[in-house]
Amino acid sequence: RDFSWSPTDNILAYWVAEDKDVPARVTLLELPNRTEIRSKNLFSVADCKIHWQKSGDYLCVKVDRYSKVKKDKNDIKYSGMY
Repeated sequence: RDFSWSPTDNILAYWVAEDKDVPARVTLLELPNRTEIRSKNLFSVADCKIHWQKSGDYLCVKVDRYSKVKKDKNDIKYSGMY
């Protein structure tokens, strides 16, 4: 659902939201050879923000988590955010 390029290297950081029993996933992908450098599975994720350090050495991932989810027709409501 979101991605960010490294400011210095050919590395793409992206995250994919949860889908039923499949957890959310944050991945670092080296391009153009599409090598997966690192991947992390996360549960109970409402949203993720990705930000690279200016020199590209560090990556910050802010994860918003929830304790309960309520689904109304086409709307999803999260409660107990942490």
